[in-house]
Amino acid sequence: MRTTTRPPATRRRAAIAAGAGLITAAALLLGGCGSSTTTDGSATSSDLMPSMSNMPAVPSATGEITISDFEFKVPESVTPGETLTIRNNDSTEHSVTADASGSFSVDIPANGTATMTAPDQAGTFAFHCKYHSSMHGKLTVS
Repeated sequence: MRTTTRPPATRRRAAIAAGAGLITAAALLLGGCGSSTTTDGSATSSDLMPSMSNMPAVPSATGEITISDFEFKVPESVTPGETLTIRNNDSTEHSVTADASGSFSVDIPANGTATMTAPDQAGTFAFHCKYHSSMHGKLTVS
């Protein structure tokens, strides 16, 4: 009976891929831990979720705002002018409307998606759903 073994380079690639997967999993599990504010009072990653619950912030995929169960999930930060996808997983229409009048306002159909462009300047932008007054979030542009 003949036994085949992987060449050393193939074993090395497999070990690197497995290690990268473990590091990614650990980062995802630990990513929402802790909260703080800066000395100037600006928002930190723990401030990005709506204040409706005491659940830890769970950032969404980069460049995507997700709406589920009448709550926003936003990326930790986005770049100025970045195109963002807004995914509405609820069965009712929502909006992402800046608290500062005229900055941005996008309607997202029930179980649908829409896109918007992040503001061109860095900062933290509070927003809400114009249809549901209890829904609030913050978008950090840096």
